[in-house]
Amino acid sequence: MLDRSNQLPHAEGLSRLARTPGAFLPIDCVPARDGRPDRVVWLDVDGLDFEQPFQEEDLAVARRERSWFVTDRSACRPAAAPDRRTLDGVLFHVARCGSTLARRLLGAIPDVVVHSEPGILNQSLHEPDSISLGGVLAAYRAHARRHGWRAFVKCTSWNLLHADRLLELVEPTPALFIHRDPGEVLASCHGSDWSRRLPESMRDPDPPSDPSEGNGRYLEALMRAGLRLAESGRVRCVEYPDLVDRLVDGDLP
Repeated sequence: MLDRSNQLPHAEGLSRLARTPGAFLPIDCVPARDGRPDRVVWLDVDGLDFEQPFQEEDLAVARRERSWFVTDRSACRPAAAPDRRTLDGVLFHVARCGSTLARRLLGAIPDVVVHSEPGILNQSLHEPDSISLGGVLAAYRAHARRHGWRAFVKCTSWNLLHADRLLELVEPTPALFIHRDPGEVLASCHGSDWSRRLPESMRDPDPPSDPSEGNGRYLEALMRAGLRLAESGRVRCVEYPDLVDRLVDGDLP
């Protein structure tokens, strides 16, 4: 939860955004209601180490302690001619495939920051009318440049189904697709319903009674999306057993 006592006035927030590019990042979009337009929440992340497996874990404490402010979504628009190399790498993946390990390996490099499954990215991919995807990526670029870092994003698994939109804005940024033997993935997910993690509008309106069947359908969609991207040359594939060797001493760095 955000602490109201740390909220900056709108004008001061915009002034800081202009004076210190990259010190604040967009972390949430509040949908329009009661006559108010969509609003974007910005949080002071200066000096924050993004070290946890998921960005929301890094932000949980920061939300309570740091300054924040709210703008309309126009403040989260990229420049008219943005640098297309917004990020230094994108990780797509299926579930239970070592993506968190990949995030930790990248995060151990001193000049790398990894934004892992950020909620604001999920919002901008799934609700394109509420916030600018390009604006979010531009904010990540400004944050990395402020510190002399390289910026990577580890996507949520379902982001793979929206990969074209994301890659359109960041190419020629390198992108990986991390996968694993489908049988091992399904065995690892046995007993859970994968669809519950999807945005509601992406869930099967007529789900099978057996969650394992639903998990299989979702995994098939991810694998087909990854294969299509690989065949078009937009991602490089790495399988779970090869992940460490290829990231540490192999062809992926």
